[in-house]
Amino acid sequence: KETWCPVVRSVGFCAFFRGPCTYSCTDCIRFDDGGVEEVVINVEDVPSKLEYAGTGSSVPKSLQGIWWLDQDGYGAEKGLAGEDYPYDFNPVGEYAIGFGDKAVWQPHTLCLTPIYFWGGTRGHWAGANFGNGTTCCGSNVATRLTLSLCAVDDTLQEFDIWSRLVIPSVLAPVASSLGFEYAGSDYWWIPKGLIHLRMVKKPWGWDRVNNAAADWTRTKREELDSLLRFMPSQLTSLLNTANRTLHYPMFQLVDGDGNRTENWDHFVDFTQIKSKQNAVPGTLVVRQRTAPPEGFTKFR
Repeated sequence: KETWCPVVRSVGFCAFFRGPCTYSCTDCIRFDDGGVEEVVINVEDVPSKLEYAGTGSSVPKSLQGIWWLDQDGYGAEKGLAGEDYPYDFNPVGEYAIGFGDKAVWQPHTLCLTPIYFWGGTRGHWAGANFGNGTTCCGSNVATRLTLSLCAVDDTLQEFDIWSRLVIPSVLAPVASSLGFEYAGSDYWWIPKGLIHLRMVKKPWGWDRVNNAAADWTRTKREELDSLLRFMPSQLTSLLNTANRTLHYPMFQLVDGDGNRTENWDHFVDFTQIKSKQNAVPGTLVVRQRTAPPEGFTKFR
């Protein structure tokens, strides 16, 4: 915001100003306009610390609760996804997620949005408390990576995951030439022709499927390189796996009623093994919004 916006507000001239002063002329501030703090939690506290959609909410039951992002394939190796599950993924330290923190189900579009992958009011995403579990979180924050889960039809058995992120205005012409679509407020939708993310319903949970377009990335690489440093690391890493369809399973850890599922003990075992690399074993990292800046009372 411009430094003179508080002055405009204090003298009562808000009605005559818009643009950079729009939010400072109210008691609100945009949710994505401010700080994010890193909070360390114990693994056992995941059900009480992470925000998630529960029973009675408008969010479909299949998306309620807290989910284990089994990017390391630990649960897959245990047979939780069946013997023939085609696990193939490069893990980036993302462990658990809930879909209820500020996200709204839109029945007319069959979309759950927005899912702030960089933070939330309480925090709904937990990563490893070491290595890329913290660094990929940082790139999510820097780009304000935001997701929308949109069902391909009303059976809700498959969702496309649309991703939008902030791209500097100086690179807007490059983004447009590469097929990125402007989403407003400096955000741009990542084209599915570049990276296509999906969730496919299975009896045991969700199959997360990722594709990157090999020919597209090769022919457009020169233009794309200028954008790569502004994209989250877990997305840019997919470009190095073009020609492969990547899979990892998502298992429900906590249901919509707050009950731990049969997958919980496997998740705890997994985190105990991984946490040997932690400075503080048995902990995870969650990112959540800081308090509104001085002079504001709430987020929009």
